[in-house]
Amino acid sequence: MNTQNGNVLWFILLAIILLGLLTSMLNRSGSSTNETGAYEQGIIKANEVLTYLRSIEDGIQKLVARGCSENEFDFHNDNDNDGDYYDNEGCCTASKGNPTNSPPNEKCHIFAPGGAGLPYLRPIDQGWSTATWPYPYGNWFFSTWNRAPLNDNSGSQYRGIIAGLSDVEEGLCLGINNQMGIENPSGSPPDSAQFFGGTHFQGTYGNHAPAIFSTSGNEIDQKKAGCFRHDTGGGVYRNGLFYVLYMRVQ
Repeated sequence: MNTQNGNVLWFILLAIILLGLLTSMLNRSGSSTNETGAYEQGIIKANEVLTYLRSIEDGIQKLVARGCSENEFDFHNDNDNDGDYYDNEGCCTASKGNPTNSPPNEKCHIFAPGGAGLPYLRPIDQGWSTATWPYPYGNWFFSTWNRAPLNDNSGSQYRGIIAGLSDVEEGLCLGINNQMGIENPSGSPPDSAQFFGGTHFQGTYGNHAPAIFSTSGNEIDQKKAGCFRHDTGGGVYRNGLFYVLYMRVQ
């Protein structure tokens, strides 16, 4: 009888061990599935954003082929879909009714039907930005003030037009870097001491003091696009995405 009792206890103990192992495997599998899903969602969003930004880059080249100079590009846009392409009046090349560099009839406008005719997609509407700040946060920032270093030992930097976006959703930020071959140290975007600054593109490429996105590990050097994080103080980070739309080197 004692032998039988001992065998029963052994089988019960074995069942408990096997059940524990099975539970552990299922938990690990669930965690892995969640991580895989988040990674895939980040890649999907990254492809959406990169495809959109490439369309803007192609639109600029279309305007160049049409005869627009690099000083005439106009990034005014209808960000509230009311048919008025000067919603962000005063930010870009010209103000409504008083163009300074851009020619009439909106022929050098990126987002107007008379120009490249591209749609303006607000990042906060697309789930690309988590910004809760007022305009221009959560909207595209087209500027010559922000550059990424070439890191070719010459001190050269991209001096051209960069599309920037603040408060980028974390999964998207990581996905952009994965697509661009940029390391995400310890699973986070690389750190940059600088964030976006200056003004929207106003038709010039002057020698103003730029914000240069140079991460501590040089992860984004020589990259056409990338995403970084900036410590705003107290360990509070904001993610920033950049894409070089039109490049000069000097």
